[in-house]
Amino acid sequence: LPAVVKGRKGNCIGLSTLYLYLSQKLTLPVCGVAAPNHISVRLKEDKGSVNIELADFGNSHSNPQEICYTVIK
Repeated sequence: LPAVVKGRKGNCIGLSTLYLYLSQKLTLPVCGVAAPNHISVRLKEDKGSVNIELADFGNSHSNPQEICYTVIK
């Protein structure tokens, strides 16, 4: 994590880990979402969940398949 914070960039694992750590400190309902060769985070809201793709500049996606597509394309 120090490299992600100091360098202000990282891969899906480093960025997701930092996001999860900060979310936990802020008591936000966030969990990790694993896909083959990838990880992202999911924010759980009253109206449903939002998948946050940190390797795609923080864009949100409605399902994990979109996340995998974003990383591969």
